[in-house]
Order: sequence, then C-alpha cells, then structure tokens
Amino acid sequence: MTGDPLFSESVLLRQSGKAVFERGAAYAAKDAVEFVSVRPDEVRGRVYGSEVYLVRVRPPGDWAACTCPAFEREGYCKHVVAVALRANRAPAAEIEAVGAGAAELRAHLVGLGAEALADRLMRLAEDDDDLRRDLHMEAGLARGSDAEILATLRRALEDAIRVDGRVDYRGAKTYRAGVEPVLDRLAALADGPRAALALTLAAEALDLLEAERDMVDGHDGTVEGLHQRAADIHLAAARHVRPDPVDLAAWLFREETESELETFAAASETYAEVLGEAGLAIYRRLAEAARARGETGYALDAILDRFLARDGDVDGRIALRRAKLETAWDYHRLVDFCIGAKRPEQALEYAEEGIWRFEGKQQDEGLVLLCARLLREAGRLDEALARLEAAFAQTPRLVLYREIRSHGGDAARDRALAVLERRAAEGARGRWLESPVDALVQALLEEGLVDRAWAAFDRARCSRWTTDALACALEGVRPDRALALHAERVEALADQGGNNAYDEVAALVARMATLRAPAEQAAYLADLKRRWKAKRNLMTRLP
Repeated sequence: MTGDPLFSESVLLRQSGKAVFERGAAYAAKDAVEFVSVRPDEVRGRVYGSEVYLVRVRPPGDWAACTCPAFEREGYCKHVVAVALRANRAPAAEIEAVGAGAAELRAHLVGLGAEALADRLMRLAEDDDDLRRDLHMEAGLARGSDAEILATLRRALEDAIRVDGRVDYRGAKTYRAGVEPVLDRLAALADGPRAALALTLAAEALDLLEAERDMVDGHDGTVEGLHQRAADIHLAAARHVRPDPVDLAAWLFREETESELETFAAASETYAEVLGEAGLAIYRRLAEAARARGETGYALDAILDRFLARDGDVDGRIALRRAKLETAWDYHRLVDFCIGAKRPEQALEYAEEGIWRFEGKQQDEGLVLLCARLLREAGRLDEALARLEAAFAQTPRLVLYREIRSHGGDAARDRALAVLERRAAEGARGRWLESPVDALVQALLEEGLVDRAWAAFDRARCSRWTTDALACALEGVRPDRALALHAERVEALADQGGNNAYDEVAALVARMATLRAPAEQAAYLADLKRRWKAKRNLMTRLP
C-alpha cells in the first residue's frame, strides 16, 4: 500500500507470538490471501489453506476475528497475521481493484431493485439465525412506536445476553459478537429523541449482564467489557434525558455499592454534571446513612472519601482511614495519604503506631521504609537507622539491607551481614518461604565479596535468580565454579522443555564457550547433544 502501513508489525507479533507470526508471514508471502474489502478502519479477507477461513482485522492489529479453530482457542491466529501483512505490502493497484470490484457489485445490487433484494435477504435469513434476528429488529425499529421499539430491543437484549448453560472461553467471543450489535442499536438512540428508551434499556442490559456474569468465561473480560459499554450508553442517554436526580442518585448508589463489577466506581464523579448539586447531595446522604447503619466496604469508603475531597476536608479523610486500620498495609496507605496531604508529623505518628501494633507479626517493609524516611527528614537519623535494623532483625530482607547500608555506613553493613549469616546458619526461612541465604548471597555480591558469597551459597535454599547472579559474578574470578552452575541450569532447562527454555540453553552454552578452552567446550557440547538428542527443537539451537 502507499503511505504508512495500516498494521503495526510489533502489535501483530505481540498478539500472536513469534511462531504464529512467522507462519502468518509465510501465508502472506505465498499469496494465500484474497481481499474482500480494504478500508482504513478494517480489512476483511479470505485465507486459503487446508480450508478457507474468513478474517477481519482492524488497525493497528489488536482487534481481529477469524473463523478458524485456533482463533477460538487462542484469540489470535496465523490467518489474521497473513491478512494484515498482505494488506501492508499490497500494491496500490491491487487495493484499488478491490475497491472497484466492491463498487461494481454494489451498483449491480442497486440495479436489481428493492423487491429482488428483499427476496434474496429473506432466503438468506431462513438459514441464518443471526441475520433473521437482526432483520426482525430493524423492522421493529422502523415501525416507529416507542412501545414497539422498547419491546423489540428488550427482547433482543434478553435473547443475546441470557444463556442456557455455561459459556466457555471458546464461546466467549461468539457471545460478545452476539451482544455487541444490540448495544450498537441502543447507542444509536442515546443522543436522539428516543434517548429515554436507551436509558431504560441500558439499565436493563446492565442487570442482565451482571446476572450472567458467572455463566460466561471471564478470562478475557468479555462480560466486563460489555457491561462497560452498556454503562457508557447509559451515561450518554442520561446526559441527553436529564432524569430525576433523586432517582438517578439512588440507582447509581446501588450500582456502585452492590454490583460485583466495578463499572460504576466513582459514579458520583462520572455523573456529577447530570446529578447536579441536588443529586450529589442525595448521593452523599445515602452513603452517610449506610455508614450510620454500620455498613462497611471499600466502595462505601471510596464514595465518602470523594465527597470529603470535594469539601477539602483533610481531617475527615484521615478520620475515615483511621476508622479502618486492620492490617499493616492499612497503616501504610494512611501514612502515604498524610505525606501527600503535607502532614509529615501525623504521617510519622501513624507509621510508628503501625510498626508497634504489628511488632513480631507480619510486617510491611514499605511502612518501615516510610517511617525511616520521615525520621530522617525530621533530623532523627539515629532513630531511623535503629528502626531499620529492628525490622531487619525480624525479617532480613534485601531492601532493608540496602537502606541500612546506605544510611549507616560500614559498621551498620557489618551488623546487617552478621544478622544474615546467623539466620542462614540457623536454617531460618523468611516470609513467603524465602531463604535468608538468598538475601545473604545477594548482599555479599552487591558488596563485591564474591568468595564470601560462594561460601554462603546453598543450592537447596537459593532461588534461581540468586544462583544465576552468583554464576555470572564467578565468571571473572572462578570460571570453573561458574561453569558448574551454568551446566546445572542447562540440565534443568533441557529437562523442562519448550522453545523459550531451549533459547536460554543456547545462550548459556554460548556464554560457557567464553570461559574455557575450545576443546573442553567441544567435548561438553558433544556430550550434551548425545544425552538430549531426542529434543529436536533443542538440537536445532545448538552449534
């Protein structure tokens, strides 16, 4: 095509993966693609392989559809890549010919006359349920009565959204494709004389989608995306209709606090213009009444906080957070808020309270770091270091070690390393089953103490990341030890299998070649190939 390409190859690669992208590129190169239409907003085509598949893809390449089984399984396929790449590389004359062919076909259809076209559509609709339903809906909308339009679209929504059984991930795209055209009809009404119908029906669509949420596989956000679309239509219609603010506030409050979806989070801000001051006052009273009844929850807290923010009431917002301090993370959020509100004294007070309250329990390192920072900013340097060392003694984490090292100098570093060495010798385990040996080895490597890191290293209690870091550090001082660790990693990756693992093996083998004599490397490589010869994809990556 002339000008910039329609599709981004980086987007196509990200969506499809390297292997699928390469297969699609091969299809495009051997002219297996026939264009149906080429427009700036969408390209449609047929891909000829073992079967003929129909493809739609929209620039830059992150939205697509294909009739092949792989697309249903994976959400992307080589046929989509083939059509997109072929569109990018097609000469202008070919694109012009596609457009001319479409124009010629349209002129022919116009010449057939309305009755002939109607007969053809009727015959097609007899075998296509989706087309028949769409035509019936159009006929109902064309009749003009508000009551008929309401009934037609209500029935269409129910038919499209309700399901008889569970829809798995393979059927989720088909489900979405059935609902979207009906929502398109609602959207067309939302800013016109029948916006009130769109407002009513969008609210009903939201309820229907929420009811079916657990019946439709949600790994790709199918229902959430449709729910958001219905909410957008509702907002557009509300801006046009200006419904009663009292009724609207009550409805939005229920949606925000009771829905399992988060579509209406911050509804008081999204609908502020439509609600007006009267509706916002009702919204606030509903939230305050719910809190007075003892109701709790994140959504209710968020609503109250937004109204306090509108008032500029920092004390009220702090009090709201003070009322719910159940975990160290709750204290962390409160301290962050106080810092953002330019209240460093209160922030320090709550940081110290949170650390004291959870002393000896699962601490929040972030809260400790905030406390130390606030102490330093207040000029209390010794207290800041003492706070860090106390937390480190409880949970020796590398992030705390670095802070101690940065602010306490060599003496503090030596004390921290002694803590790590003692915990490692005791065989103690840290939070989330982390080993103190990991932190010790990493700390020693950061200090450049490679020999001490090797002496502390324990294969059974060190993570892969730490082992790899140690292997790389050893390359310059003890290549024999580095080679041993690299070889262990190669064996694990080869046993694991998969192209990503094999790519890593190839990179490690190349790295090992720089650490020993060519003859030794050749012998190692021959033995590796002998033992793993059954892994054909691995063999193709080795020299």
